[in-house]
Amino acid sequence: MNVSSYLLSITALVILTELTRMILPKGKTRRVVEILFSLVIVATLLSPVINVKNFAYLNELGSEFTADYAYSDYIDGVYGRTVKINAERWLDEKSFPYSSVEVDCEHGSIKKVKIYCSKKVIEGNFEHINSSEVTTSLASLLGINAEVVEFVERETG
Repeated sequence: MNVSSYLLSITALVILTELTRMILPKGKTRRVVEILFSLVIVATLLSPVINVKNFAYLNELGSEFTADYAYSDYIDGVYGRTVKINAERWLDEKSFPYSSVEVDCEHGSIKKVKIYCSKKVIEGNFEHINSSEVTTSLASLLGINAEVVEFVERETG
């Protein structure tokens, strides 16, 4: 229900209530009709709150959510590629021996950054490279939690 139809409903009920009060003679019948109209007006006034509470508004918006999910997937893809490019650029600047970077992004947040490299590098036994320092520095650069960055041994085939 949009705002204009909501206000129109309330206005119509108030006018109908007043017209009924003018027509009906004073007495028990008029009192009962006034109480009934009052209850209907209160129910109409509370209808937006009741609809939100029961999530009835989601039925009206259901088709819009599917479009939003498609857009969200698109944004995740762009964001994931941007993070991947930035991570690869930083790793290249530091001369870190990796084979590839994979970024898992969902609903606008980074779930996992996988850096594929040799077992030797993962164990920290490669020249001057400390994998834990790389994890911390890269996470700081990307603005993510260091626990999200993971080293994965590349498969040799």
